[in-house]
Amino acid sequence: MSNEGPVEVFARPRLTSPPPAVLDIVFVHGLGGDQFETWRSSEEESWLEWLATDFPTCRIFTVGYDSTKFASVLSGDGASIQDLALIMADVLASREERASH
Repeated sequence: MSNEGPVEVFARPRLTSPPPAVLDIVFVHGLGGDQFETWRSSEEESWLEWLATDFPTCRIFTVGYDSTKFASVLSGDGASIQDLALIMADVLASREERASH
């Protein structure tokens, strides 16, 4: 199952000195999806890692929420989708610039 909240995805192997980020890309799975598994083509291959590798000037995020308990949002259990959106907006707005090479 998905974790709640945003997670940054890094290239493999992880760059020791990534270039400054010029764009943030955020992936949000659908109902019944998973924060990481939705974006995998196999156990070893992830669309998220491919993008992080192919586009080093982009920061790649995946955001998870418990989509199987979507109805619980109405009862107040866990973070609501609105709460997660606000958290993600805060992460993006307050991001630190990457150090240049």
